[in-house]
Amino acid sequence: MADDLEQQPQGWLSSWLPAWRPTSMSQLKNVEARILQWPGLVQRFRPDFKRKFADFFEDDTISEYIYHCNAQNPSGETAFKAMMESFGWARRPMLERIHLIRKDVPITMIYGANTWIDTSTGEKVKLQRPDSYVRDMEIEGASHHVYADQPHIFNAMVEEICDSVD
Repeated sequence: MADDLEQQPQGWLSSWLPAWRPTSMSQLKNVEARILQWPGLVQRFRPDFKRKFADFFEDDTISEYIYHCNAQNPSGETAFKAMMESFGWARRPMLERIHLIRKDVPITMIYGANTWIDTSTGEKVKLQRPDSYVRDMEIEGASHHVYADQPHIFNAMVEEICDSVD
């Protein structure tokens, strides 16, 4: 395990591992034991995660999910980095290609009322697709992560959208 960690630190390990060097195998075993207890550390240091999703899960699903997201190779982060330019801006913005989508394909965008994302995109899409169904919806009390900030409202909106196209 020591060789693997020194060659390719993954996820949250990459931020502190390069500065840390074990002086003995027992120290390394302690780190390994802590890594295996990561869901417990999430529960201890970020109890707000469990509270935020208490309506959905009565067990440790969220802590375990966060652990597994951080224990795996960061494929989502790798994809995001490949698709972005400078600080999170899209390399190939969808707005520049939206006209390529068939006119009979409905488009709905959901935003959090407190998001940092430019919500004028919905209006711009409506202008580019005047003969198409385009709708933008806003969720009060939600930031960029609408699905986490207002999960019940978000799920209801998604169900409404899915029902309307079935």
